[in-house]
This record gives sequence, structure tokens and C-alpha cells, in this order.
Amino acid sequence: MTLPDSTRKEMDALPPVLRALLDAELAAGNSIAEIGHGFPAPPVGAFFKLAQPLLSRPRASGEGFTYYNRNSSLYSGEITDSKRFFFLLEPAAPPPPEPNMDDIRAAHTPDDQIPDHEQERTRALKKILLPIAQTKTEDGAHDDTLVGRFRRSMVIDYEKWHDGVGYDLDLIKAASRDERAEIERILIGRDASDWRDVEALAALNSTAAQKALTEALNSSKPEIAVAVMNYAPELVPEATRIRTLVSALRKANFYGGLSRALEQVETFHPPAIIEELFHGALEREGGVGVHFAAMLMFLHGKAESAFDWSQRPFFLRFNATQRDEREAVFLELCEKIGARAEPFAQKVRGAREKIVEEEKAQAIAAIALVPVFAVEIDAAHERLIYREPGRRATVAYVASRKKGRREIRTNTLSDWIGLGSEPTVLMSAEEKTETLARIADYCRNCHGWLDLKMIG
Repeated sequence: MTLPDSTRKEMDALPPVLRALLDAELAAGNSIAEIGHGFPAPPVGAFFKLAQPLLSRPRASGEGFTYYNRNSSLYSGEITDSKRFFFLLEPAAPPPPEPNMDDIRAAHTPDDQIPDHEQERTRALKKILLPIAQTKTEDGAHDDTLVGRFRRSMVIDYEKWHDGVGYDLDLIKAASRDERAEIERILIGRDASDWRDVEALAALNSTAAQKALTEALNSSKPEIAVAVMNYAPELVPEATRIRTLVSALRKANFYGGLSRALEQVETFHPPAIIEELFHGALEREGGVGVHFAAMLMFLHGKAESAFDWSQRPFFLRFNATQRDEREAVFLELCEKIGARAEPFAQKVRGAREKIVEEEKAQAIAAIALVPVFAVEIDAAHERLIYREPGRRATVAYVASRKKGRREIRTNTLSDWIGLGSEPTVLMSAEEKTETLARIADYCRNCHGWLDLKMIG
């Protein structure tokens, strides 16, 4: 097969393990349907969508790469290496056939065909270290049943909270049908209030548990929705996953789902998520901005990891308290990333230019409010005449040769004197203060009265 030079150039950028697999696929009769530089690849990488599913090897991980069965509307399989910059994608699977009425009736039949867990339960119980009985039944006796022990594992003290210890999932594996039903009732009654509830519901994997997990995706707590994506990803449509991660990036804190969300962003970062990372790097609190900047550098191929410690001093500058400092380091980040960050940098520059223009307009408006004035010296009468359009005022001054200075007698300032037949108008105290200040400044700057003093 003859490939265009542009395609070969794109292929030359592939890691060796993916290049070898792509060469094998082409040799087996497969072909390249599309080459792109967007999702699921980060901006620095690329994806190669094949025309057919893998032909040269089984659809499984191995030989230095990982296979993911995505089965989305965009592609069905995803093959990548540990860095996850470049991908081979299998085409999307055809839509399933329309169900017949028998299928529809079967889907609404209660799932009571739970397999017998007794043999597995016996083996699992031998591996479980029975905890000290603490839970008591209603009659006061210690409840050392499997369900009782599971209840005790749900008591989270500081150490469990600090170390991120979940409920005892081995007990779920060892539970009988009736015990699983009781554990299910307990967990569903908690309305998925903690990530541990989500983990345990996913381990149960019953019809009712899956329903509870689907409902938990709408939780007001970002950490709960993110937990569902972690422990039951097969229940989360791609659009919901994007929406949930964007929401977590915008609102969650590090103890409320943000850390888990960032872990997912490392390998799942469509354009909406990249945009939210840029937004947060500029707008979110400093500690969060630090990690968003680090993640953006990694996703654009400018860092070795999601938090490259060799660049830590630069990232820490995002923990700035002043807006201008944050904007300055954000523009540096955009410059480091390059052309793909330019639209975000331009928004900041545009906002800055708008502020400058507004400040200029305000300054011009302030100048326009100040009347044009002049101060004349009437030496014969030892007075100063302040003039502005439509009116004037006078104030006495004394040129003291003995003291070697000029003094303005502020208490002699007149009211406003109209021009021609205009009447005299009383001058307010505020106007007197402003007029005397103008007279003094004018005399110092225009008449050279640097020794001028104001005397009440």
C-alpha cells in the first residue's frame, strides 16, 4: 500500500510499539480512515482511526500497549501506550438491532436469578480476619454475623478517613444471596452519601445497585459523581462524564472529588475539559490554579508528568494573591504551551486592553469636569482674580518683604461674581476649598510663587 508523504510523516511520530502495531495492521489489510490531533489524544499527540477492528492480533492488551473496549459512538476500541499521547482507534461498532417484544418483556422481568455464592462464600470466609465484635443487636448481644461485620466496617474513624479506607468488600464477595440483599438495603438507604457507598454498590453490581449508582450521578456533591465514574465507568455515558468532570473542575475542592477528577483528566480530556482547565488556571483559587497549570503543561507535552516537580517553582506562581500577578503568569503559561493556548491568552490581553481604555475614558471625563480657569495678579489692589467661564472670584494676598514670602488671606475669598448683569452667587464651603487650591497651584506653577503660604 502506498501512503502519502503527509501520512508517513504523521506515522513517524508514533511511539515504536504503536508504530509496529500500525504497520502490522496495514500489512494485514487494514487501512487508516482518519488522522487527528484531538480527543482522545492530547493536543501534543495524535490518533489514527482504523477502517476495521484489529486484524493482526487479538483485541487485548500486551506487548507494551493497553487495549480499552470503549464502545462509544466515536470508536469501539482504543489502543495506546503508558504515556497516552498517541492512539490507534477501532471504528465505532454498528448500532444494535431493534429489540423485539420478547426482549422488551424480558428487560422488565425482575432479576431474581442470583447465582449460588455458597461455595465462593466458604472459600472467602477462610480469608477474612474476623474483627472484634462491636455491633450489638437489639437484645444487646454482639452481632457477629457477616452483615453485622459489614456494618462495623462502615464506621469511619479518623484513621480510615485519613487513609482513604473503604468498607470491607471481601464481605460482599463472601455474602450469601440473603446477606447481599440486606447489605444492598443498607447501602441504598444511605443515598450514596460517601464515595465508599459508591464503591460498595459497584461491588454488589445488582440491578438495584446500578440504579442507585445511576441516580448518584446527579448528586450535588462532585465527589459522589466522580466516584461513580471511578467505580462504575460502564454506567456513565461519555457526555455525562464530560459534564461531570467539567463541573468538578469548576467547583470541587481537593477533599471533595477534585483529586479524583484530575486523575481522570490525565487520560480523558476532550476540548471542553481543556477549556475548563485554562479557565480554572486563571480564575480558581491559587492552590487549584497551581495543579491546573501543571496538568495543562503535561497534556500539551511540556511536562513529564501531571505535576512535574522540576517545574514546581513556575507552577507555584499561580498561587498569587494579586490579579495582575495571576494574569502575568497565565500569559507565560500560554506562551510555553504555544499556539493552542493563544485563544485563551488573547482573552486576557483583550480584557486588559479594555480596562486600559476604560481608565483612559474615565481620566478624559474627569478632565472634562474641571473648568478651564486662570488667575490674574492685581498688584495695585493686592488681590488675585480667579476666572473661569461665566464667573470670577477674588482673594487678597500680601507680599511680605520682611518675611520674604507671599501670603494668601483665605478668609477674604469672595463669593461667585457673575459677568455683566449676572448676580453674585454664594460659594459653598466645598467650592471655596477647591477654588483656593486651584489658585495656590496656579500661582506656584504659572506665576512662580514657590514661597506662597495660605493664611486663614
